[in-house]
Amino acid sequence: MSRPGPRPESEAQPGLATAELRREHEIILRALTVLERAGRRLVAGRSVDETAMKDLIALLRTLGDQCHHGKEEGYLFPSMKEKGIPPDGPIARMLAEHAEGRDYLGTLAGLPSRAERAAAALLYVQVMREHIDKENNLIFPAADRLFTPEEQAMLAQCYREMEVRKLARNVLSLLRQQAIDVLVETNTITEEQLGLALAHQKQTDLRLGDILLAGSTRSAAWRTSTSPARSATAATSS
Repeated sequence: MSRPGPRPESEAQPGLATAELRREHEIILRALTVLERAGRRLVAGRSVDETAMKDLIALLRTLGDQCHHGKEEGYLFPSMKEKGIPPDGPIARMLAEHAEGRDYLGTLAGLPSRAERAAAALLYVQVMREHIDKENNLIFPAADRLFTPEEQAMLAQCYREMEVRKLARNVLSLLRQQAIDVLVETNTITEEQLGLALAHQKQTDLRLGDILLAGSTRSAAWRTSTSPARSATAATSS
């Protein structure tokens, strides 16, 4: 029997401080797919659901920037610098891209013209996709090699504490419910999977990613709901 090949460096591995960051990347990438569709609708002169668009931008600003980028900027990157990673190298580029992404989200959250909204949406998608690819394949593997198991555990604990500070329990609960709404309304999770997810949520402090990833076998092809949806996917309905 042949031995299995090495796991890709970009694949999340339990016990690593970057594992949760990679899982959050998966969620952000799905949101980027929705935003890209909305941006292309705007380019084509078609309408988008304004409430759903607002919810999508709020999700990206809260989960993607305040929480995810906050973990990197507050803990991961400073810890890597303490280990000898130059502050003016790849980490500096990651920070610059975080700032660029914030500018685009700020534009989208304001009252720009249709052309400005479309440009900001599509530019944000492009920058963040390239950014995530660099983090998954360059920054995170480097971080995985730098830290001892004890340091990995300490970083993971810092991430959990940041989630509580940045999002608070009531906001986390709201995001989880929005995630459930998205999965149910777009048929990306079965009733059995939903029941298991909710049962597990009662036993542990289940994160947003755990609920979203419960429907991962079908959620790559998010379909537009026929019912009025509060979810971000309504932004791409025909």
